[in-house]
Amino acid sequence: MEFFKQNKRIWAAACCALVGILFFFLLFDARILNPLETRWVRFGGGDNFQHYIGWRFYRGAPWIRYLTFYRNLNYPIGTTTVVTDSNPLFALFFKIFNSVLPDAFQYNGIWLLLSFGLCGFFAGCIGYRITNSFCLSLIFTAMVLGNPVPVQRAVIHDTLAGHWLILAAIYLLLTRASRRNAIGWGVLIFVAIGIHLYFLPMLLAVLFIQFLSMIRERADRVKFIILISTALSAAAAGYFIFGYGLILPESAGFGELSMNLNAFFNPDGASLFISARPTFPLQYEGFNYWGLGMILSLAAALIMARRDDYRKIVPAVFPALMLILFALSNRIAFDRRLLIEFELPDAVLSFASIFRSSGRMAWPIYYLASVWIFSVFFRVYSESKRKPVLSRFFMIALVAAAAVQYGDLLPFYRSISERVRTVVSADVEPRLDRAVWNELRQNIDHLEISDGESALKDEFALLAADLGWTINKNANARGVRAVLGGDSVSVEERLRSGLFQERTLYVFLADDLRALALGLYPDMYAELDGFGVLIF
Repeated sequence: MEFFKQNKRIWAAACCALVGILFFFLLFDARILNPLETRWVRFGGGDNFQHYIGWRFYRGAPWIRYLTFYRNLNYPIGTTTVVTDSNPLFALFFKIFNSVLPDAFQYNGIWLLLSFGLCGFFAGCIGYRITNSFCLSLIFTAMVLGNPVPVQRAVIHDTLAGHWLILAAIYLLLTRASRRNAIGWGVLIFVAIGIHLYFLPMLLAVLFIQFLSMIRERADRVKFIILISTALSAAAAGYFIFGYGLILPESAGFGELSMNLNAFFNPDGASLFISARPTFPLQYEGFNYWGLGMILSLAAALIMARRDDYRKIVPAVFPALMLILFALSNRIAFDRRLLIEFELPDAVLSFASIFRSSGRMAWPIYYLASVWIFSVFFRVYSESKRKPVLSRFFMIALVAAAAVQYGDLLPFYRSISERVRTVVSADVEPRLDRAVWNELRQNIDHLEISDGESALKDEFALLAADLGWTINKNANARGVRAVLGGDSVSVEERLRSGLFQERTLYVFLADDLRALALGLYPDMYAELDGFGVLIF
């Protein structure tokens, strides 16, 4: 008992991590933790298959000096784990053990369990830092885990479910006086770049809040120099190690996947109590609903806050506003009404298009608001301790807010849970007969498929991964440099030019190309497993 009393902070963080893990098991089928269970990433929808197929090809590719680059997918140009969003850090780690891993190995489920566990852990660290209370840390963690955004991301883009990175940044902000603060920021920035680039500007916004807070506190200049140097070094190391220099720049697309002004209170069908509001078609990336419990908590905090409470958030105002404005983009809309639209200089547009899905940038606001809300609540709670009845009522009110949050999101949680369990339990008949294609294994090195149904192209990509073939399929979120040479030539171009490659299987998924291939090369054309093919 004495050990528990002396290490309350550690126990609080550990228990909150367990809460995050429990939350994961309540939401998702435990079978997704099985590395051999790939149905949920293959058939669950969203971008998760892209992440999985990127890993499948990457693990079988040879090691080269570009650590995250591989050429057997999107052949001959190639791709990287960065542009397939395959969690480059995890992919790099597990590739080391490729020879002992089973063919169908997936780490997406392990990543999600780790993400929700770490969300709970860092929420517990933050909660205890604010309140110095075990019970209040658990309530704070419950509110943080009640953010529906990472849950939504888990089933459509699992890499972006790693919101623990944002919480870790906020914890570093709150512990900025620590001697190890700069080291923590360096490690966090490097890890974030290794997971997904979109987390970097979110972390930098929190780091900017820390800079402003340190200026306000007249921190020593040496601390600034060390912190800035460490952050820049970590960003540069992540940039080069994970191969971000291999990505081709984009000059358009910013504003398409933005956030709507209604985002914080628009449940988009996720709420039991609040009706969905209309948005523009591609603004699903701007999903940022806070939940009714959180909205009511904010309203209560605004009423109870004093001048000193508002002063505390002054350093956060400008960075938070910048995140929101970037999320809204240059096409600011409320519901389906376009309120403001303005042109951006080409240089600015090119940079902004790196983060084309700008609606994601407002994610840290939920967590920053949670910290402030709980700071206000704890001050009021501390002042009410002299009145036991009032303090007891206040504790009940906090628990009620968490209950309202989860009750409001209950339909959303059920739909997510049912979606995952349905996919994992589904008995999906393979569309390709592996035995038929396996007969060609010894004579074929490369597979080229034409344009066609997306699900069918995914099936052929998986077939190529299973058989060890390269494939021309493009699973890239962005273009990459042809660092090893090669040109992208479509199957139709090859048909018309007659310039085919040896030891290559050409598959025609569209009827017009099948007819063209049969007309031009009747002696070489064949039907295989219901598909028109040419074999060279």
